[in-house]
Amino acid sequence: MTPSSRSDALCDWITENRITHQLWSRTVRSRRLARIYRYPVDFFPTTLMLAVFTAQLTILLFIDDPVHVIAAVVLLLGIQVNFAGMCHNHHHQETFRSPLLNRAFEVMMFLQLGMLPYGYTLHHNIGHHETYMDQEQDTNRWRRDDGSTMEPWAFAWVLFLNMYPDVIRIGRSHPAIFRRFLRMFWVCMAVLAIFIVVDPVNALLVFVAPLPAALLLQAQATHYHHAGLASDDPLRASRNDLDSLYNLRTCNLGYHTAHHLDPDLHWSRLPEFHAEIKHRIPSELIL
Repeated sequence: MTPSSRSDALCDWITENRITHQLWSRTVRSRRLARIYRYPVDFFPTTLMLAVFTAQLTILLFIDDPVHVIAAVVLLLGIQVNFAGMCHNHHHQETFRSPLLNRAFEVMMFLQLGMLPYGYTLHHNIGHHETYMDQEQDTNRWRRDDGSTMEPWAFAWVLFLNMYPDVIRIGRSHPAIFRRFLRMFWVCMAVLAIFIVVDPVNALLVFVAPLPAALLLQAQATHYHHAGLASDDPLRASRNDLDSLYNLRTCNLGYHTAHHLDPDLHWSRLPEFHAEIKHRIPSELIL
């Protein structure tokens, strides 16, 4: 059995299992959750993210041995980087109905992934989505000056090192969003300062040290979406990964052409949209 078939089998078991199927169905139709979430299905990823944040706080407050702290942080990092899909979706389509809950959620995501609130809006929504077919302007630029395509890790380092300089550059042209970015920057720094006062060593190990690695890993994971696809046709400018497990852990980021055609479409609806347009996408761009 190939890795792809194994992941498909796992996802089929999750979706077809009677207990998980009922849980999914009840959650999606829940009126109570609909009062909190714009899309109740977001209950699943946000609950997992809250569980990891609770684990982070537990490490901060109750583990004294730095070796044990580092081991726990490494284990959690392997889970945290999978939250990038939910972070991506949130900045296109806010998760909660309450603005206060959305801002609190963004602070938590910053502490797990390293992307500041509204930084994603400036860098990704504006800097990438509006220019991804123009390699002179794209903030996720994959083309070198000589026209060649960057390797995944070269791409990741360039994206990582230019991420916040690009946020500031784009922010100057979008002052209203940039002011929100700056306000939330200070909120995030205040939360970090509180954690540092509580336990300086643990705060640095749990909430500061992992962030560069988290950002770098997220950057590397986006390389294959567009690398080498120089086109002014949006149907030919993105690759699509239909692997079930990949889309389960990234909130359907594999349906990338559909996402670029309708960036504000909620992740749960991307497979349906992809099915409508897949006959127009070159077969070599559907993996």
